Amino acid sequence: MEDANFAKYMAGFSQLLDDRLRGVARKEDVQSVKEEIGRLASENAALRAMVCRVQEENTFLKKQIEDIDRKVRRNNLILKGVPNSAEEDLIRVAGGVMSELKSAGQEPKIRQATRLGPGDAPILVEMENSQVIPGLLRNAIKLRNSGVGISRDMSPLARNSCNKMLKLRWLLRNRYPNLDLNMRIQYDKLQINGRIFEWVAEDLRCGNEDGVLSLGSIVKEDVV
Repeated sequence: MEDANFAKYMAGFSQLLDDRLRGVARKEDVQSVKEEIGRLASENAALRAMVCRVQEENTFLKKQIEDIDRKVRRNNLILKGVPNSAEEDLIRVAGGVMSELKSAGQEPKIRQATRLGPGDAPILVEMENSQVIPGLLRNAIKLRNSGVGISRDMSPLARNSCNKMLKLRWLLRNRYPNLDLNMRIQYDKLQINGRIFEWVAEDLRCGNEDGVLSLGSIVKEDVV
């Protein structure tokens, strides 16, 4: 009887020992886990590198598309506030506005003009060349009380950059009224005392320099 009980106890103890040892990692198991971790780390590093390459390629492609879009639009102007009429000749109507704005010696020629929608929608005016456009825009003040407005045809990205530069120019004029700041908008860039500032993504740049630091050197104080 005692021998039977002893055998029973030993069998139970042996089973318990097997169960405990089953949860203990062998040396081979530990090495296998290390190799798997190393493999996953390598795959993760390769994946990160691939994502970086895709992001760089995406940025490059966006810039290429933006450059093409700007070239397509460079001869274009947008007229707003021109009333619609039943038998309107848009080239004649746009030509009348350009005649008011042209500078001495300029003969702005229109290739085509198209309404961008029904009713009094803006008119897209394609000029034969882009050289006359800066002069026309400089004289846009002549339209102040006419209800008609004129602007460049710009891509959404360029328009956003231009609007931010207009805001920056306004802020500088109000914050430093006594400084001699020669500021001029050039498409979607801002020229300040001969230095060109532009937005690159969300960063203000001046050539290869930080635009905020460069601006601080012009106004002689830290700009926040």
